Amino acid sequence: MAVITISRQFAGNGDEIARALAARRDYPLTDKHTIEQELHRHGIDDSELTRYDEKRPTIWAGLSIEREHYEHFLRLAILDVARTGKAVILGRGAHSILSGIPGIVTVRVIAPDDVRHKRVVEHFGADDAQADRMIHRNDRDREGFHRHFHGVDWNSPDQYMLTINTGYMDIPTAVDTICTACDHMDAEVDTDASRDLINQRWLASRVATELQFSQKLVVRYLDVEVDGSTVTLNGVVPSAPMADRCREAVEQIPGVGEVVCNLQEMPQYSYPLI
Repeated sequence: MAVITISRQFAGNGDEIARALAARRDYPLTDKHTIEQELHRHGIDDSELTRYDEKRPTIWAGLSIEREHYEHFLRLAILDVARTGKAVILGRGAHSILSGIPGIVTVRVIAPDDVRHKRVVEHFGADDAQADRMIHRNDRDREGFHRHFHGVDWNSPDQYMLTINTGYMDIPTAVDTICTACDHMDAEVDTDASRDLINQRWLASRVATELQFSQKLVVRYLDVEVDGSTVTLNGVVPSAPMADRCREAVEQIPGVGEVVCNLQEMPQYSYPLI
């Protein structure tokens, strides 16, 4: 099993490394196009993608139900890919969604600012001022995206197993280095245990998405715990019948065995203004 996530600076050559790595290991590449197809399948339209995909949302966009919609289905899409056990996932905070799971190879691709500046000028035909603005805007958006949706510092090296600096390492050498890390992980990690953790995290996300977006049931502060096939629901509902509907909906999800319903009834509960 080798699931590899690639987080990259703009003009850092991370996209090129991801494509070369997927070809080398004969793994499917999950990139912007692949994720957009999956999110479209779940009813997320292009306007939502324009507002949220690897961008720092505006204040009002960050408070909307569309933001929660995007976040839930993005998480589900990434976990769906990870369940295959063989994938290269480019961007979208995949390293954060899969954090804490042994065997995930998380890679950060960077380059010095002067190297990125030169690449932008050459690739886009930009002048110096345009190149600086493009780099600044992309870095700001990606940092804001990770803070808003994943609550992590995109630039922190402790988020990643491996950091590749393409100012000093070419693409073939970078791919060799990542492959060596993958082979080491395969030898050291209990892949069955890792796959179980991915499946449990996927099932928790699947349950939350089913209740809040497919069924549109009223549950506040929902927290889903999964242990094997046992699903525990925690949160606040307005009535006992709503709790029953939640339990019944979860029982219909493939892979769910026992459902422990710890949803607390609060009839006078009202939604906060923000």
